[in-house]
Formats: sequence, structure tokens, C-alpha cells
Amino acid sequence: MNLQQDTLGNSIRLHDDNENITKEVININHLPIEILVLIFSQLDPIYLNNLRLVCKKWNFVINDKETWMKSFTKRFGLPLYITSFPTLTKSNNWMNEYFTRLKIARNWKKSSSIHNIYQLLNNEYKLVDQILTDFQIDKICLFDKRSCNITSGNLINGKNQSFIPGGQILENDDKLLCYGLNWNYLIIGTRRGKIYLKNLITSTSVSSRLSLIKFEDTRDSISSILLNSFPDKSKFNIDVISGTSNGVLKGWNLQGQLIKEVKLQEHVIFNIKSDFNKYIIVNTSRHVYILNFQTFEIITEHEIGFEIESGSSHIEEIIKDKNTLDVDYGSKNIILNYKNKIKVFDYNKVDFIKEKYLELEKDVYIVDSQFQTTASSKLLNRDNNIIGQDGLFYGNLLNDNSIMIWNIRTDASTIKPILKFYPDLNHKKLSVGLYNAVVRSDLMEITSFAFNSSVITVGGYNGLTNLYDIFTGKFIREISIKFPKRYNFLHENLVPINMIKLNPNNHEMNGLIVCADVIQYFQFGERNVISTTKKKKLSKVNTGSNSKSINKKKIKDGIEEYDRQLHQSNETKKLFDKYNGTNFDNEEEELKMALAMSESFHNNNSNNNDINDEEFQRILELSKQEQEQEQEQEQEQEQEQGSSDISGEFRNGEFTNGEIQQESNDIDEELRMALELSLIEH
Repeated sequence: MNLQQDTLGNSIRLHDDNENITKEVININHLPIEILVLIFSQLDPIYLNNLRLVCKKWNFVINDKETWMKSFTKRFGLPLYITSFPTLTKSNNWMNEYFTRLKIARNWKKSSSIHNIYQLLNNEYKLVDQILTDFQIDKICLFDKRSCNITSGNLINGKNQSFIPGGQILENDDKLLCYGLNWNYLIIGTRRGKIYLKNLITSTSVSSRLSLIKFEDTRDSISSILLNSFPDKSKFNIDVISGTSNGVLKGWNLQGQLIKEVKLQEHVIFNIKSDFNKYIIVNTSRHVYILNFQTFEIITEHEIGFEIESGSSHIEEIIKDKNTLDVDYGSKNIILNYKNKIKVFDYNKVDFIKEKYLELEKDVYIVDSQFQTTASSKLLNRDNNIIGQDGLFYGNLLNDNSIMIWNIRTDASTIKPILKFYPDLNHKKLSVGLYNAVVRSDLMEITSFAFNSSVITVGGYNGLTNLYDIFTGKFIREISIKFPKRYNFLHENLVPINMIKLNPNNHEMNGLIVCADVIQYFQFGERNVISTTKKKKLSKVNTGSNSKSINKKKIKDGIEEYDRQLHQSNETKKLFDKYNGTNFDNEEEELKMALAMSESFHNNNSNNNDINDEEFQRILELSKQEQEQEQEQEQEQEQEQGSSDISGEFRNGEFTNGEIQQESNDIDEELRMALELSLIEH
């Protein structure tokens, strides 16, 4: 028997001399292309470049787009009708996308984990309403709207925590209705129509100066407010947009100056969104408005199709029952969620808005809605030429303990979920009593969720968090660990997870689980080398009060604050000088000067209590006693110097005792009149 092989190695023949029969043996190239792709996918992509040179078939398989697309769909469980989805590589190479997703899926499933648990300081109510995270520079900031307190520190281990107390920002009987937060500023809108801007850089727990700017009062309650995440350093452009309960939309700069204003047809402005460049999106109870950011002119308005109602006449309850509004500026889609209704408005054309509508089943309502965790730039831009047409996922948590994921950037005429599943959270694993408490109280098992292009994290109570596949909903692993016993309240009480945060970089497998005032940081596998390098370079940004960069920034902001206060002081002095003079342009200017003086006097004495009648009488009595004591001392001095014989006469340029008494009575009368005028003015 002879062994024969062709030059390409694609055919092996066995020849038997006795029987004169030639037999062909099956080799690897006889396998279907899909099987070859599956085999190649187990190899390192680096080797594929060399494998392309083996033969034409292998070169075809490795470079064929359609082959990798089919394998991608089967391997990751994408529905056949899905043509758009978020990409991880932002490229046109399907093979690269395939290997990247495969690597990330393996890391989420099999990589060793790291967990750090720490507690927030100065969180009296153990509640968190908003969290800012920066995984690149290891920084976290948390806000509690009840106390207006802000806590910041290291994201991974909670070290170097700093605390900024809310203080007495709100006046008595006033109430916070809306707020906005970024790394530098906190903006607050109240029921009495007041807006406060707090500088988080110059206002710290050890600073005696409170960097607080009060905007011009409005007569109506502030129902919605928006703060620019990347504000203008010069503080001249619009960085704050507010909406009132009377339908007035206003644009402010960071100095508290009103720049633009427009009145809408309806009353309460529920939500405001803007890219602070081209568009402002506003929704009221019946309409969606699209405005030009530069001019505040209404480009178009569109009826929602249903009315957002509230069973209460109080503004607090009306805002509590409002809808949610999100905007994808990259595809010009507006997403509106209300009770069991979802509507998408496509405003690609200014004079025409296309709608997509989805109404859920009876008794099924939306509990929470959010975009996938991604870089903010993806919401502003879109590249249709890359793999998956640069899709963007949106998720809804429903009251039937299910999660629905769908793609915003799709050409379909309807909203069609790519995934709806019912996560199973095993609370019995933590405690049987915990599980019984959830069942007896008829509570939702799911309290929070977050997702990216690859996975969905689902949280329940007392830290329990599971991980699922974004396309199939299959369980991958549990990503949380049980909290230590030193956190007694997490073992004795039923505490829901406030929120879950994932790294916007989808190549990183880390995030946060926030449960009351306790945070659990989790990480799977090693951090990306590039991210780690950046982290080392920027880690000093959040090292507490000893950080040079923070100190430099505080000094710079402090100088700006000092210059502003100095300017106000100079202006006040000018008003004093002009008011004390005799030359005015007209009576109106004289009246303005007097009002300015009255307001300045009121501000300087705003921390003092009003003087009542008893205090007024007491002041007069004390004044008289002091004057009598002075007179007695003067008389004693005169007697000692032998000057008693010249009483009642003028001597050495001084008045006699009788004239001194008359002068004292005049002073008492003037003091009494001045105090009465002060009480009348204030």
C-alpha cells in the first residue's frame, strides 16, 4: 500500500497494489465551513494570520464576512431578525467582533473575582438618590436629597472620603422638588420657586465659606431642572435650564443670570433634556416640545397621544407621578415611558415626527427605565457603517418581576423586544427569613438593574445580585458576596439595593452594588492595561485634602470666589458713596439707591432675630444707664479737680451739666426713632 498526497495537502489517497483500488481519506477540509469557524474560534486571533496562508479554503473561511456573521448569530444567541446591536469593537471586522465578545463572555463567567466592601460616612438616613462614578480615575460621589449632603471618595475601596454638608440651604417650610449634580456643582429647585447653585470645589466640610449662589426668584414652583455635565468655565453660557409649574422655561448661566426665557402653552413642565448644543427636549402633560438651544425658539411640538395625570393638586405629588424622558441624540429618538406605555418619537426631520408605540399587558407597569451603560459620547453620535449599525439598547423593569431589553436604533416600525425574561433571585440563599419577608409583604424580588452590550446585572435585597446574558437571558453567575456581620442592619432588616453601576468601558468587568449606605465593589479578571495606566496617572485627583491637584483647583476657585465678592463689595461702596451724596440723575435713581441701601442693610443683618418691643425697651434702658454712669464719672472727675464752682457754665470748650443732660435726652430720642424705623423696614 502506497501513501500519496497532493501539493496542497488537501487529498490523501491510499493505493493497494494487490487490489488496485484507490481510496480517498477524509481530512479537515471536508468539514463544513461553519465547523471550521467553530474550530478557528478556539484559537488565538494572532495565529489566524498564519493559518490564512495554508490554503485557499482556510483563507476564505477566515476572511468571509457572511460566515462570521452566521457564526456570530448562532454563538451568541441573537434572534434572526436582529440586524442592529451595540458593537464592542467599533469596527467592520466581524471576526474581531466575534473574538472580542467571546473573550468578554469567558471573563465574566470564569474569571476570579475581587470584592471590596465599605461604608459611607455621614449618611444619617442611609439613603442615596444619585451616584456619580468615574472608573477611569477611581472616583465616586453620592447625593442625598433629604439632607442635601454630598459624600465623595475612592471608588474601589472607599478611602479618602470627604463630606460636604447640605447645611441650611433650604428656607423654613420650603421643599426640594428637583436637582442636578455634576462633579463641580449642585443645583436645587424648590417649591417656592427658588434656585440654589452650590460650588462643590470651594465648599467643603473644613471651609468656613459657603459657596452658594441664589438665582433670581420665580413666582412658580421649580418642577424640573437640568445641569450641564460639562459646564462653561467662563460661566457666561447657558449651563442650567429650569422649568416651572406654570410652563416657563428659563436658561441660566453659572453666575445666576437669566439668559433666555420662553413660555409654553401648558402649565407643568415635567422633564427637560438637552445636549447643551443644538436641542432642548421638554415634555408636559400632553405635548413634547423640541426647542432650539441657542434661541429658545420652539422648532416643533407633538402630542403625546395620552395625558399624564395625577390624582393630587399638590406639586410634590404631581412631580412624583410624572413620566420618564430619555433622548438618544445620535439617532434623534425621544423615549417616553409612562405607566404601561412606551412611545418613541423620531425627530430626524424637523417638520415630521415618526412614532413607535408599545402598550404593555393589563396590570403590567414600568417600574424603572434606563439606557445601557455606555460612554456619554455614544448618546450624542452614531456611526451606521460599523458592525451592528452602532445599535443602542434600552431596558425596562416591569412590576411582574421581568426585564425587557429592546434596541432604540432600529428601522423597525414597532418596538419589538429582543429579550424579555424573568430573573430568578434566590433570596433563600441569604436567609430564609429574608425570603419569607419578601413573600409575605408581596414585594418585587427585583429592586435594581443595569446592563451594557454584553450582560445584565439584576439586584434584589441585602446585596444579592446575579449576572445574565444580554441576548439570551441565561444565568451566568452571582456577582455579589454576602456582607460581613459587622453590618448588622443588613442581616436583621430587609434592605433593597438602591442601584447598580457598571463600568462604561464594556471591556472591563467591574462595577458597584449600592445597598443603603454600604457599597460593594466587584471586579472579574485583571483590569485593562490602558485603563490601569491612566488610573495610576490620575489617581491623585481624589486623595483627599492633601492632594496637590485638588488644592490647586481649590485655590483657583477660591480666587475666583474672592474676586466676585470683592466686585460686589466695590459696587456696594459705590452705592454708599452715591447715596450719601446730593447729586442724582433723577428721583427714580435716588429711589433705587435707597432701596439698594435698605436691601444691603437687611442682608447684613439677616442672621439676627427681629427685635421685639421688650428688647427695644431694654436697649433704651441700658443706653440710659450707660449715659448716667458716664455723667457720674465726669462729675466725680470735676469735683476732684476743684471744678464744682463752674457748674452751669461753658468751660474749656465743653458743655455744662445741664446741656449734657439735654444732649443725652436728644440722643435717646434719636436712638428710639432709629430703632422704630428699622423695625418698620424689616
